[in-house]
Amino acid sequence: MGKTINVKKYIIDQMIQLVFFGVVGVVFYHTTSDILWVMLAIEVLIVCSCSYLLRRVLVFPLDLLFGCIEKDVFFSQICNIEKYEFFKSKCYCEWYFYFASKSTLTLLVPVCQTREEILQMDTPSTNQKVRIRYYRYSKILHSWEIR
Repeated sequence: MGKTINVKKYIIDQMIQLVFFGVVGVVFYHTTSDILWVMLAIEVLIVCSCSYLLRRVLVFPLDLLFGCIEKDVFFSQICNIEKYEFFKSKCYCEWYFYFASKSTLTLLVPVCQTREEILQMDTPSTNQKVRIRYYRYSKILHSWEIR
């Protein structure tokens, strides 16, 4: 019983945000280009915010290039249910896994569902052994199956 996660809507949402940050950066550049230190401060703030908030989508091309990692782990719990920015009524979540002694792994699960649907979705049982495939750099879950 394996499940593959579709990342398309998550990537679309993140790319829209990236374009938005780009437009904001260009607008601030043109409005503050006469005052160099203000322009630099605002641009650094925008770049830092963008790189932190969109870090997963910025490294996703590397993940596509190098492929997924496959690992046998134990499922712990669903956590951090967050809303998409542009698909307002939809959410994504994170899953916690553990393996070996005290080693943990947190992966983003880019489902596009309501909060209630996420709480009711098909997940492994707590402490159940699961084989997962995930993207190395962005830490996005690609697929999972019960072992």
